Amino acid sequence: MLPHLQHATAVNFHLADRERRLGVAQAAVNLFCNALFFADRSGRVVYHNQAAHKLLEDRDGLRLRNHQLMAADAAENRALQLLFEPGAGRVCCAVHRQSELVQLVLSFPRL
Repeated sequence: MLPHLQHATAVNFHLADRERRLGVAQAAVNLFCNALFFADRSGRVVYHNQAAHKLLEDRDGLRLRNHQLMAADAAENRALQLLFEPGAGRVCCAVHRQSELVQLVLSFPRL
């Protein structure tokens, strides 16, 4: 029984360390002024920082629908969806919003 408890304790410490690292990473990403969206290869947004959250809250042309990033304008949405095509990798693009320029960064991790 003791080896099982030792293994369970080790797994618990490992998970706690992962959660701590995730918290540190999220805090660091939230320091960016740019809107950051992290998506999987299918284009499903798995995380976005506070600047991205604010951009979505403003309802000024971008929204999340079923975890997919969408543009309100049809032509802009087609261009945006092209960024999610296989092989796009990490993408950085600029988005004009009212009178300001907003930098939008999309990241697609390699799996």
